[in-house]
Amino acid sequence: IQKFLPESFVYFKPKDVISGDFYWLGEVDNKIIFGSFDCTGHGVPGAFMTLIGSDLMNLVTLVQKKTDPAEILTELHKQVVSQLRQDENKNQDGMDVAICTIDKTNNTLEFAGAKNTLIAIKNGELEEYKGDKFPIGGTQYQEDREFSKQTFQLDGSCSFYMFSDGYIDQFGGDEGRKFMRKQLKELCQTFASKPMPEQKEIIEQTMIDWMGNKSQIDDMLVIGFK
Repeated sequence: IQKFLPESFVYFKPKDVISGDFYWLGEVDNKIIFGSFDCTGHGVPGAFMTLIGSDLMNLVTLVQKKTDPAEILTELHKQVVSQLRQDENKNQDGMDVAICTIDKTNNTLEFAGAKNTLIAIKNGELEEYKGDKFPIGGTQYQEDREFSKQTFQLDGSCSFYMFSDGYIDQFGGDEGRKFMRKQLKELCQTFASKPMPEQKEIIEQTMIDWMGNKSQIDDMLVIGFK
């Protein structure tokens, strides 16, 4: 990741030894594909889905050479439904995903999400770009599912963030409440101009302070890059 995106960090904290969250990066045709994945469950059940998800990302991008993030999500969904035979056995496993494709030739970033979002911060201003409202696989069994994408022109001044729900759903603080998306967005806004290693330290320490003596309830994944 540092080779392709020197200004980046990955905060990854599984609930158990193995995780239902994972991240994936690859390069196809001078385009960097970077994604965050939140699979159904955590521990062993979640980890089995990460193996399937990572393998399918290799297939769809490195073998099939798909780089459009919406097309990647559409094909991922078809493959998950097919490999888990969800139309036959009503298996409900799936993934919430955020994928960015960075085109180094045209200096653009394309984003597509399956329930997950992308935060972009430029000159202190924050925008949240929402993915589509359905996951990869899961409880909706239709075989065909079309995802949409959003495209950004890059000028080097924008920071981007992807995350699973483990961070924002964690209980803590004086009143034992969830951390919440709003607080994460505000946190990112305060440190977006700082070096990425420092941003990761803040993400980590903020959660340590927030949890106190509370137990971690889910895998956590926060990704930042410029």
